[in-house]
Amino acid sequence: GTSENEFAAYDYIANNIRTNAPAHIYNASWQIPSTTNMNAATVIYDNNGSPKTYATAQQALYNISSENFITSIRNAAIDNDAIFVWAAGNEMQNESGALAAMPLAFPDLSGHFINVVALNNNNNIAWFSNQCGITQNYCIAAPGSDWNVAPGRKVDGTSFATPVVSGAIAVIKEAFPYMNATQITQLLFVTATDLGETGIDSVYGWGLLNLERATKPVGTPRIVLSNENIRPLSVSTMTGSAAPAIQKANIKMAFFDDFGRAFSTNLSDHIKVLPYGRGFDKLRETENNSFDLFNGFEIGFSQ
Repeated sequence: GTSENEFAAYDYIANNIRTNAPAHIYNASWQIPSTTNMNAATVIYDNNGSPKTYATAQQALYNISSENFITSIRNAAIDNDAIFVWAAGNEMQNESGALAAMPLAFPDLSGHFINVVALNNNNNIAWFSNQCGITQNYCIAAPGSDWNVAPGRKVDGTSFATPVVSGAIAVIKEAFPYMNATQITQLLFVTATDLGETGIDSVYGWGLLNLERATKPVGTPRIVLSNENIRPLSVSTMTGSAAPAIQKANIKMAFFDDFGRAFSTNLSDHIKVLPYGRGFDKLRETENNSFDLFNGFEIGFSQ
């Protein structure tokens, strides 16, 4: 619509975002044209492609939306521990839309924002998608091409990649309700499948969303021995008689990952009975290879 309608929409959202059924996840599949930086002087391009320069990034965002709108988002993030998942935009630019860059202007939104770029069917950046650009440290990629929305009708857009990430957050929030926004966003970042240049880059950010990986333990497993004694799991050696006995007991144990998430596992699945050595086995291949020395002791050699 017109810019006047956009400002009316901002005010409507601002007035309802926290008071009318506050949410944990806000999916924003809409954008304002891209920004070239979010430093002291901020340049934002309008709908006609003309650059406008603002003294500060905060002033730029206030001018292209409204102060009421930005304040409402910040309050929802802090008061509600909400996560905003923002579409990068479809202008084929090296930078995402300006609204996705809010955390760069307002650091208190860090941990409450994910910017989403779209991939094609080959897991490359889609031809229409903006890139992560300066939002790369909180940007992630998701499928955004050839979505079937009706018989014979397929659509593309970062607007279709963004709800994939929002849905993933909902799954994590349901499975681990004690995780806060910062933990959830960081979990999705560190479990993403790296794309493009090694590590975080300006095209794909952290890489492709990997929900399966995010639902599994991350980092070093730890067990709680007492209130003040939490130890990382490590390999232990036990006698040959004890290991098979523990395997048969089918014992379950609980442990925690780096994000403090609780998981359980069968202890027997992690017990490995090592062979005694080649010499020991060699002596038992045939009776002819076995020999006795020293009053019945059997002698063999390993390595």
